[in-house]
Amino acid sequence: MSWSKIKTILIFLFVFVNIFLLYNMFFKTGLGNEVSQQTVNETVSVLRKAGIAINPDIISRKTLYMKKPEISNSIDNRQVLAENLIGKAKSFENVYENEKGKITFNAVVFNFENHDKTVKISDISENNAIDRASKYLNSCGFDVQTDAVRDFTSGENGYYIKFGKEIDGYPLYESYLDIYIMPDGMLNEINGYWPEVYGQSAGGTETICVDTTKVLINLLSVEGITKNEIVDIQTGYTLGGLPENDSPILLTLLPAYRIILKTGENYIFDATNGEFLYKY
Repeated sequence: MSWSKIKTILIFLFVFVNIFLLYNMFFKTGLGNEVSQQTVNETVSVLRKAGIAINPDIISRKTLYMKKPEISNSIDNRQVLAENLIGKAKSFENVYENEKGKITFNAVVFNFENHDKTVKISDISENNAIDRASKYLNSCGFDVQTDAVRDFTSGENGYYIKFGKEIDGYPLYESYLDIYIMPDGMLNEINGYWPEVYGQSAGGTETICVDTTKVLINLLSVEGITKNEIVDIQTGYTLGGLPENDSPILLTLLPAYRIILKTGENYIFDATNGEFLYKY
């Protein structure tokens, strides 16, 4: 074989390898998998014809890759939680209680009623309530973050704050921690579902998520959907609903999209295939 033919073959191979590498690089980073503006416009048009309004700017055009973290099914050690909140306590079935308070477990959800009037969050005000409450909860063993607040109200009845749990920067929809504080700063009540997280960076593999236009179209087939307005599309993790029991097993979280309507309904979809899971 002549040298010129060998060079030609080598050049073709070099070009092919580079095209292959570039393709994989763009595919992995999502640059080669953008949803077209035409697809977004057509999706908005279909929704509007069905009576669903939406601002096209909230529709992401980027391909998303997410891991599948693992969590414990419940609080691993109820006794530790009880001691962090009220110290040593008598336990009977699903209840821990002493003169300082009462903790009741219902499957994975717990409720704590404080009976100790000396437990106060000092100098609390509307401006610092979130920060003071998060510090108190962290001192009780809950890893709450001040930037993961889902709801906050203050008034003559005191302060109510709902914290959410985030994993790799994404919310776990089912997880929450509510804290109620009296106007004078006395702790009134804490309740929620606050699982432990494991292996959130383990495994190394990521799951590719469907684009949100597919999920928006699937919304139209959900039973009971009526004329409305979509105000937000969020990305997070779900268990498909709260676990029904607290057996100590690991559960794999599912990447999910949450479509929020103006009337307050939340629709959760499997981000890996676009299927509807549940609403609340």
